[in-house]
Parts: sequence; structure tokens; C-alpha cells
Amino acid sequence: MEHLELMKLFIKSFGIENLGCWTGRQIMILYQLILFGSLLLVLYLVANINEIYVSLNQVYSEISADQDPSYTPFESVLSARFNQFYFSAVNACSGE
Repeated sequence: MEHLELMKLFIKSFGIENLGCWTGRQIMILYQLILFGSLLLVLYLVANINEIYVSLNQVYSEISADQDPSYTPFESVLSARFNQFYFSAVNACSGE
């Protein structure tokens, strides 16, 4: 109880009557919504990373079996950006 009384004394000494328009319940609801949103984001990222892991393992097994694998969805997105960057760098280095 001492800490609470010290807090009240500190607030009164600065003339603060109201700490804002946010009540404790509103702050807790906002906190819970942010927490829930973070949980959804983490689950989404874990699902995507797992899908990438599985597809790259499949490509690895196809390469190990001397087959020509096709691009996975992740590799398709990555290759479009990488190819553009790679060929522009090659052309810049070769003077074209």
C-alpha cells in the first residue's frame, strides 16, 4: 500500500488529477488486441516458413536424384527479383 500512496502523492504534487482518457480496462483491451495480432502474425510466419522448408527439401531430394526440379512458389518470387538484380550487375560490370 505504501507504493500506491506514494504514487498518489506524487501525482497530486504535480497537480495531475486525471492521467488521461484511457481507463485501465481500455488499456488492457488494447494490449490484448495487440497480443492477439502478434500471435496471428507469428502463426502466419511459421506456416509460411514451414511451407518453404518443405518445398526446398523436395527440391533438394529431386536434385539429389539427378532430376531437374521446377521452381517452388517461394523460388519463383525470389528468382524474378534476383534475376533482374543479377543481370543488371553483370551488365554493369561488363560495361554494356
